Amino acid sequence: FKDYDQKDIPCLNWMQCTIRDNKLILHVMFRSNDCFGAFPSNMFLLSYLGLKITDFLKTTYPTLEFEGINYNSTSLHIYETDMPQVENIVKKHFNIY
Repeated sequence: FKDYDQKDIPCLNWMQCTIRDNKLILHVMFRSNDCFGAFPSNMFLLSYLGLKITDFLKTTYPTLEFEGINYNSTSLHIYETDMPQVENIVKKHFNIY
C-alpha cells in the first residue's frame, strides 16, 4: 500500500499472463485511462512486453505464440483539451459532423 497517500498513483492496477492452447494472452486492468492521450502508448508498450514475455518463455514452450491483450479500464475517458483533435479525427475518418 505504498500509493495510498500519494496524489498521483499509477493507472495500471494489475497484469496477468495466461497460456491457453499454446498462446499467451496478456490481461491488464487500468483504474483510469486517457483514451486519446495514454491509450496508444500503453498499447504499444504492453504489446512489446507481451512479445518479450513470449520470447522469454519460448525456452520452456518453444512453439508459444503471443495471442494478444485483454485490455480493461474502469474509467476510460477523453480530456476536454483533446476534444478538438478527436473531433478532427472523427470528421476525417468517419464523415461525421
